[in-house]
Amino acid sequence: MAILRDLRYRPVPDWGEPFSNRPNSLLALAADPGRGDGQVRSLGLIFEIIAPGDVGAIHSHPVDEAIFLEEGQLEIQIGDQVDMIGPADVAFVPRNTPHGWRNPGPGTTRFRAVFPTDVIGMRFIEPRAERPDQPSTADDLSQIHIRALLDSQ
Repeated sequence: MAILRDLRYRPVPDWGEPFSNRPNSLLALAADPGRGDGQVRSLGLIFEIIAPGDVGAIHSHPVDEAIFLEEGQLEIQIGDQVDMIGPADVAFVPRNTPHGWRNPGPGTTRFRAVFPTDVIGMRFIEPRAERPDQPSTADDLSQIHIRALLDSQ
């Protein structure tokens, strides 16, 4: 058993690529901090406080994702479907499905994303808003090693 205490929210750009398209948002990551045979490696979580107007560029993951909205509202696109979700809504995103979102404001939005792994693959489908000189393609796979990022803090 392990308990992760005191999530550390940092500005999204501080985490480095691929999170640089949300300049005014805060992000925290969570994975089991335990070691050895009792360590949970099949779950990873992202906690985010999204500023009004910030956008999560269209991307996909090779694993399923569940997004739970705690506060605010989020315009979310999953595949070809666009919808508005609010507090206590859960969006399920099948693996390899392009998805993205934006906070239409006026207030902040808090969400939690749950993944069945602590290493999350991410492919950007569209260029990042402030990095149009570096468009991503579906062939580019970034790996987010949650545990390694937490250990480096």
